[in-house]
Amino acid sequence: RSGTYLIDPDGAKGTIKPFLVQCEMHTDPDYALTIIPHDSEQRIQVNKTMYVHTMKYTGADLKQISKLVEVSASCGQQLSYDCRNAPIYPSTGAVKMNAWWLDRNGKQVKRWGNSQHDYACDCGNDKTCVGGKKFGCNCDVADDVLRRDEGFVKDGKRLPIKAVIVTGTLGAKQYKAIKIGKLVCSDLYPTCSSIPGPKRNASKKLTVIDPDGIGNRKPFYAHCKGPITVMQHNIPAAGIEVQKAVGKDAHKTPIKYQHADLDQLKELVKISKSCIQEIKYECRNARLTDKRGNLMSYWVSADGASMNYWGGGQGWKGCVCGMSGNCAGGPAAQCNCDMEDDKLRSDSGPIFDKKYLPVKEIRIGSNSAKMRSRFHLGHLRCSDSKYEIFRHCEEMRRAGGITKTDAYVIDP
Repeated sequence: RSGTYLIDPDGAKGTIKPFLVQCEMHTDPDYALTIIPHDSEQRIQVNKTMYVHTMKYTGADLKQISKLVEVSASCGQQLSYDCRNAPIYPSTGAVKMNAWWLDRNGKQVKRWGNSQHDYACDCGNDKTCVGGKKFGCNCDVADDVLRRDEGFVKDGKRLPIKAVIVTGTLGAKQYKAIKIGKLVCSDLYPTCSSIPGPKRNASKKLTVIDPDGIGNRKPFYAHCKGPITVMQHNIPAAGIEVQKAVGKDAHKTPIKYQHADLDQLKELVKISKSCIQEIKYECRNARLTDKRGNLMSYWVSADGASMNYWGGGQGWKGCVCGMSGNCAGGPAAQCNCDMEDDKLRSDSGPIFDKKYLPVKEIRIGSNSAKMRSRFHLGHLRCSDSKYEIFRHCEEMRRAGGITKTDAYVIDP
């Protein structure tokens, strides 16, 4: 039940006194948030050339709160700046700062929100700020439009925020305002790989993870296979059979992942070092490519792009056997399934280019009413190590138990 509770982050033998916090309890998924409020959570308009806002947290001092941050898996505090003709980092002359914050040790921080770079805001991480790539914050455009830069500070070595300072000139057309959110902490980790060994319970069927930490997206359930984060979906292990799908896109199957939406999964993929999904197409008289070499059956990326390779990575086209010149139709063929010889054949391979994962949809088409096919899609698997791909064929045989002679993807 949500409410106010007494906590003691360093335990009974520690020197930090227990203190009261707000506990926000959630179900489906099952997790809790520890919240430290403060006395000025409303938006504050700045009408001074030098404004210093010192934080006054409710029920705890900086030392107590710092210990909570230290023992938590993740913490975050939202920082917002509203502007009109009031840049945070003016772009003319030497680099200046009109707004900054102090970390718990009183050190000046030269970045806003969750920026990964000094003199920049969240939009500067992926170069999406208003005004183009040369600007690190939306407010730095400094035009006569009301704009906002905000984000969650997530650096556990700096939280909680001790103070926020705003400086600069005051003009008739200028507007400046700041808002500092509550400190929010949780015991949720971003991926299965990041969960410490003693806390990673292999017997649990589902584990709650939170790829973006304290932020805008909800935590969700995942399957932890050791350090591998596995996200299952609606395609059965036996695959889905498709018949008489004449013409391109004749059959469409949207992929529905369990426990998470596409945006949540894209965040998981983004923070993972590698992700992979296996894809396989079994066929009889069901070509994968048309006479011009274009795929008639293909998959759709997370961002909605039609992908022209059936396993592999960016720059590939067709099937894995075509890249190695080992298809059933000879060195010039792109896929085994292009034979159309009334024999059961297959094409398969791993998809390991992160920017296209997870697979959003499978589309099947053919130029023959006699076509019979079945497609398979592996679960999305992400980790903090390199691809789950064997280094060479001997390792594939010895460690993976694969004995069929065929074309495969390796990662030496």
